[in-house]
Amino acid sequence: MFQFELSTPYQIHNKHTYYLNGVQAAITKGGSDCTAEDVMKALYNGKVYLYDLVNDEGTEHFGFVLLQEYTDCYSDKLVLHVDFAFLPGAVSNLMRLYQSLPAFAAAKGFDQISFSSNRKGWEKYRERTGFNGATRVFYKDLQHG
Repeated sequence: MFQFELSTPYQIHNKHTYYLNGVQAAITKGGSDCTAEDVMKALYNGKVYLYDLVNDEGTEHFGFVLLQEYTDCYSDKLVLHVDFAFLPGAVSNLMRLYQSLPAFAAAKGFDQISFSSNRKGWEKYRERTGFNGATRVFYKDLQHG
């Protein structure tokens, strides 16, 4: 299991290049309409949270996740949304992340965990990780003016 260590804006600033490059790698691999710079701006403005993923002793670093929290307006559930995950190395670390998230989210009082992915490969992991999901989000950017 991973432990989640919240990084402060000061800590993020001290490792800015590492986090920027990790976010860029996650965007390149999974796709996104935003840039790594957009994500870093949101981090520094406190709109999303960055957690380093470490072992139980806090001595080994595996990567990081960017998380949002919100209350769903229909169900009134407190949702922990995974925006990006940067886990260089073994694919097993990704499974380890999704096995670690429920305990972390429950301890923080969340009712639900969500994430979006453009990657079709997630279908094969859905049952193993206990996630539900059959919907895709479709959108169209509008030009104003």
